[in-house]
Amino acid sequence: MHFFLLRYLQLAVLLGGAKSVSKQTMDKYEEILPWVTGFVKSGYAAGTKHMTLADLSLISTYSTLKEMKCVDLRKYPFLESWFQRCKTQIPDYDRVNGEGAELMGTWYRKAKAANNNQ
Repeated sequence: MHFFLLRYLQLAVLLGGAKSVSKQTMDKYEEILPWVTGFVKSGYAAGTKHMTLADLSLISTYSTLKEMKCVDLRKYPFLESWFQRCKTQIPDYDRVNGEGAELMGTWYRKAKAANNNQ
């Protein structure tokens, strides 16, 4: 998953007043998520049997996307399995990443709702 695509998605709603995510952006996610699934399907993001820096980088993007609830991630069960596996290996996950992802997701959903009520 691409960090900059996530930021573009967030900024359009948070700062740009967008009422929804553009079809072009959603199409990019539909292209990227199966590709990322291929990386984690056999274990971890770098194709290893243990967590690496690649997983730590990816988990922050995935967890934020998950909290934003703008993409149907149920279509990618291997990503969710990978996410749960990684969470258990990150000391104090909720404090170091989970709370921030939840905060960003809440902010995004509230901004989107406000934009749609204008």
